[in-house]
Amino acid sequence: MDEVASDLALAGLSMPPRAAEVEEDEEVVFELWEENLDSYNWFVRLARRWVFNQFDGSRIRLDDVAVATQFAIFGLKKSKRKALLEDLLVMESAALEVLNKKKEVDRE
Repeated sequence: MDEVASDLALAGLSMPPRAAEVEEDEEVVFELWEENLDSYNWFVRLARRWVFNQFDGSRIRLDDVAVATQFAIFGLKKSKRKALLEDLLVMESAALEVLNKKKEVDRE
């Protein structure tokens, strides 16, 4: 990670803060590349479609049926679904790591 930070510094950029380093009331600004805008918008649209662990309330994954239903309702072309689903899985994985870590901290 230090190598990435060094390369960014050479370009006049810096690493974005990690979730644990950001104060709760601190505004987090991030850059969203145009090529990722559709995937981001879909992830936000699906934000209420989590499957929760019934024992501890942690999130397990996005609801596959809800995702497929949303794709159909909004008329997403089948040819675009695979690439979008791959993007959603990457965002889901990153979100689960952060959201479930926050859940663990809240329990302590």
